Amino acid sequence: MQNIRVVQILWILFCIGLFFTWASLQVFFFPIICRANTFSPISKYAEDPSGFLFLTSKDIIPNSAKFHVIVDGLDQQSDSAHVNVDIDFFCSMIDKNSNNSTFFVLQVLNHISNVSVLVNGDIPENYGEKDNITWSERHSTSYLVIGFPKANLAGHIDVGIDFTWHGLFWQRSFYGYEIIIPFSNDVWGWIHEVGLPQEVIHEEGILHPDQTSQTLLSVAKPETSTISGTLPNPDLITFYSGRVWYLWDVQKNGNHTLYASTAVVIDTEVNDKKSQYELALALFPLMVGIGVPTMISCGIEFLKLHSKEEGSTK
Repeated sequence: MQNIRVVQILWILFCIGLFFTWASLQVFFFPIICRANTFSPISKYAEDPSGFLFLTSKDIIPNSAKFHVIVDGLDQQSDSAHVNVDIDFFCSMIDKNSNNSTFFVLQVLNHISNVSVLVNGDIPENYGEKDNITWSERHSTSYLVIGFPKANLAGHIDVGIDFTWHGLFWQRSFYGYEIIIPFSNDVWGWIHEVGLPQEVIHEEGILHPDQTSQTLLSVAKPETSTISGTLPNPDLITFYSGRVWYLWDVQKNGNHTLYASTAVVIDTEVNDKKSQYELALALFPLMVGIGVPTMISCGIEFLKLHSKEEGSTK
């Protein structure tokens, strides 16, 4: 009778040890500590993905342009951010193709949506989001095409574009993400395959970052994340409108004759997920330390009881 009660207690303890071991593996180790399925937003089948680049059917006067990309609302959960792009430049007053409309094209890495556009303060006529975004699966690149009556545009032109940017986060660990914001220094040879208006693919209408008077990148620190590192270091960190902003002077780092692109890399850590990871890292050895020794001890006691029973029967 006593042996039966001991066996029952050992089975209960063994089940408790098994539960702690199972819980540590299923709840902590596999989904958190052992999670190594990092991913990239770039398809493995993509060739030569491109970054921010502005093209226009106008002839841009050299060193007259300003190109400012402002990124805020970084959200790792939805893998998106809000982007405002402001392009300010002067164009030649001589109109080579007076019978055609003016075209503007913004090239962006990966997908964009929720686009709004202003050209010199006006909304382009017949502008429709679905009809104006061209997606190149082969190059993981989107092209926003904007058409505007050329008769209304001469001299100074200001183009403002707002959109939601998708697929910018590269997950490196359970709580660590990397953002790569590239600027293309020139067009690729396959630009003619995308289906853009031919008027925009000419040297005088390409906004090379190193040929502007100013090309800036501004990134707002995420509210729920920490920026753990950047490459290169920002040229300025400032506080504006209740948020911390990181600013880079892209113009000084660009060189379209030497480099295909210029990029800024930002490493972020999601605060809640990092806390979850640290808690799991602290609880995992504790739970395994309870579960595994308990199972081993119960197994040893089972063997001792089994040996005693065999001895008593002889």
